Amino acid sequence: MLNVFTNKHVIVAMIVSPILAVLAYYAVDYKVSEKPHSAVSGKSYPLVAQSNCRYSSGKCTFKNGDIEVSISLSGNNTNGNNQQWTLVLDSQLPLQGAKVALIETSSTAASPQGMSAQNNGMTQWQTNIDHQLTENSTLQLAIAIDDTFYYGETSTLFTHYAVGFPQPKN
Repeated sequence: MLNVFTNKHVIVAMIVSPILAVLAYYAVDYKVSEKPHSAVSGKSYPLVAQSNCRYSSGKCTFKNGDIEVSISLSGNNTNGNNQQWTLVLDSQLPLQGAKVALIETSSTAASPQGMSAQNNGMTQWQTNIDHQLTENSTLQLAIAIDDTFYYGETSTLFTHYAVGFPQPKN
């Protein structure tokens, strides 16, 4: 068995094969990977909900390339049977418009509700929502940037900020 390691061809193969494997990995990735392309005016593209949307983080981030928007809900004023929430959308780029829809179950359709800009830079948007949020609630978002439309959907699990350890008592 030890005679195998004295053969110069085996030693060269043991040195060269990892190098060839790494080079082949990068060559295949370069050849078959999708090339990024810029957004075309008038078309629509999906926004991907990031991981902070899946747990009680208090904030949800949507992303597609260099487009990134964050949503947070605040308020808990009881208004009859419903609760009034203020939905705040923050963007790094100026938006032409933003709409949201809150769906209670998967079978019901909700009409989109427009958001209003809160600053001159058109990067912060806000609207009030008068709905009871449940575990099955879904939030749908549509935004427009330079005549290009982006849309996304997520559950409302992120709406309440919760920590895994007890809060300090005052």
